[in-house]
Amino acid sequence: MKKFNIFNSFTIKIIAMVTMAIDHLGVIFNSLWGSYTNPVFFAICRYIGRFAMPLYCFMLVEGVLHTRNYKKYALRLGIMAVLISSFLAVVQYVPSLGLSSLSGFGNIFLDLLLGSVMIFALNHKNKYVKLIALIPIGISIFSFLAKAFEFSSSCVECGVSGFYQYYPRFLRLQYDWLSIGLMLGYFLSYKLAKIFYKIREEQTGLPSDAMEGTNEHRIVVNLSAIVFTIFFSTLYYSMYYFNKDIVWWDHKMQLFAILAGVIILLYNGERGYNKKWFNIFSYLYYPVHILLIYGVCYLIYIL
Repeated sequence: MKKFNIFNSFTIKIIAMVTMAIDHLGVIFNSLWGSYTNPVFFAICRYIGRFAMPLYCFMLVEGVLHTRNYKKYALRLGIMAVLISSFLAVVQYVPSLGLSSLSGFGNIFLDLLLGSVMIFALNHKNKYVKLIALIPIGISIFSFLAKAFEFSSSCVECGVSGFYQYYPRFLRLQYDWLSIGLMLGYFLSYKLAKIFYKIREEQTGLPSDAMEGTNEHRIVVNLSAIVFTIFFSTLYYSMYYFNKDIVWWDHKMQLFAILAGVIILLYNGERGYNKKWFNIFSYLYYPVHILLIYGVCYLIYIL
């Protein structure tokens, strides 16, 4: 099969970083200028930003499955999760800072940390360790329900309206079931590829194990990942028609995340540039780029 997939891990990480920055540029710009924000500019930024989360989830699964030391991998995610959650706790409980609205966004590093635990557990040979995967899934659902009960107008007077108080904002995920679902789907893409080659082995006699590590195998995994990207993005879109109060951003916007599948299809499974400084930078990038964008936009706003 001709090799057309040209993107390595480094390339996809850069694309994810850039699209995330564009998304946050639109959000921050709109938060400062409000009704003065050009709606076209805001929409473009947000739609482009839909690429980022699926790509980060995809790269996390690849990282967990291929890392030589999961403990260090999880530790880095854990440190960032604690730092971000600490910041969110401060802005939530110190209203004088005027940043309390930020606490409602959730902590993306909790998504990634819990997702990594889920993938590690599912990939473990011990069947009892595999059961640990239920914990991240449960937390993602619990986080989603907490937001639903807090922000849903239909739950203002319901008997469980105080439910969300038992789950503080700084401990909530950013994308809840959507990010965990995508990471689960990307992991299962490898299982689907194995099933595909087992079926082909029965039909043609070609050994399935010989396909692992080949470019064809990589493409089959990528195609399966695209299916899960379409499924979960469409599911989020459909939830708007079930209860619009539990959809945190434009449901039509999430469908644009399906186009991230084009980037995933072009992934070749290679690591690419992998210097230590970049690995550190990729973790610090999230808080640093937000501070820089906000700082620059705020200076423009006050001048």
